[in-house]
Amino acid sequence: MNNTISRIAFFLLLSATLNVSPVFAGEPIAHILICCRSNNQGATFLVNGVWNPAHDYSDINVTRSILQQIKNAGINTVAVDWTNPSMWTILWNEFKPMMDNIRKVCAEKNMSYMAHIGIELPVDVRSGCNIPDSISDVTWWNNIAKYVDENWAAEAAYKRYGYGDNRPILIVFNRQSVVDPKINSIPANTTNYFSRFHIGTNMVNISLSPGESEGWGYRNFMQNASGSVRFASPESGLDPSDPWVRISKEAWKSRVDWCKASSEYSIYGSYDDMCDCIHWGICDTKNVPSTNTTKKYPDNDPWLYYNIVRSALKPRAAGNMLPVKNLVSIIKLGSVQLSWNKNKETDFGAYRVYRSVDNKHSFKLYSYGIQPNKFTDTGLENGKTYFYVVSAVDTLMGMESLKNDTVKVHINMGVLNQ
Repeated sequence: MNNTISRIAFFLLLSATLNVSPVFAGEPIAHILICCRSNNQGATFLVNGVWNPAHDYSDINVTRSILQQIKNAGINTVAVDWTNPSMWTILWNEFKPMMDNIRKVCAEKNMSYMAHIGIELPVDVRSGCNIPDSISDVTWWNNIAKYVDENWAAEAAYKRYGYGDNRPILIVFNRQSVVDPKINSIPANTTNYFSRFHIGTNMVNISLSPGESEGWGYRNFMQNASGSVRFASPESGLDPSDPWVRISKEAWKSRVDWCKASSEYSIYGSYDDMCDCIHWGICDTKNVPSTNTTKKYPDNDPWLYYNIVRSALKPRAAGNMLPVKNLVSIIKLGSVQLSWNKNKETDFGAYRVYRSVDNKHSFKLYSYGIQPNKFTDTGLENGKTYFYVVSAVDTLMGMESLKNDTVKVHINMGVLNQ
């Protein structure tokens, strides 16, 4: 009962702090997922200008594109998911080249990385990965920590904690109350490779009491006991009784502002983890079933979550894109042609068209990536009224202009109000 009360009190406290105006402090980090692309389920990520349903980090150019988008959002450090034992055993030859590419690109782009590993070995996993029962969970993962220490952690691109602790960071996929006893159980006459790292822990499908997670993820939003490390993702829910659901644009902005107010590290979900549904990358979810509330973005806007992160961490130095001006329409049979003045900013990227079909002007993203300063909407219904607004975005598809002009179109009646 006391644990339940403490959890409720803790999350009420965290929710209350979401309304506090933050001061930027925490170094930003994002998780990335190199496996499980089948969980995209119809969603596509923008990679090198193409919507890719199954981007693969074994392609160096894909790796460069994804990491550049993360860097463009103001994040220079990634945590790479290596929590599945199969990646270290039967699938090693598949995933090792992906990690090599990430290491190479981080060095190219002056970014840093860290590993995210596990601590347990369920029976079915042992069997599938041919791990003998004679090896304990912690012994096996201690050998993995040894590999990370000897092969990755010495690199300049591998992230060290700082703040008085210069050890490299290693995230372990479980809560602190599980991780610490296992690490401490390693015999004194055996090298404890975990001790060579600053260990970050996280929640795994359960609601946690305060202090049980060191704030490194992996659900909803969470912080460590002091608030020096905070994690936020654009999904709600922690465990099976508290199901995962995509949060609104406003809720995500509030979480990002809260997260970036940490004193040491701020972890912004994952760029592309659609397995655990904590992703915020540039992702087109229009082909994801509407019933899939864990993956579908609000209004099917691919940039919605990404823009909020980028706006918070890396605002445009020269101000926002200028709003679209002189938006007009020409009504034709069953269609309307929109046109407007062309933007002249040197970093102009494309236009977005938003449409509403009610008097409340609840505009939703209708089309994007438009290069010419015109757009035709077809298949409009006779006697129905439509409202349109257009915005401009920069070359990185991150910063969006204000939406000033609105046109109202009533099909067949020829009524046009600007």
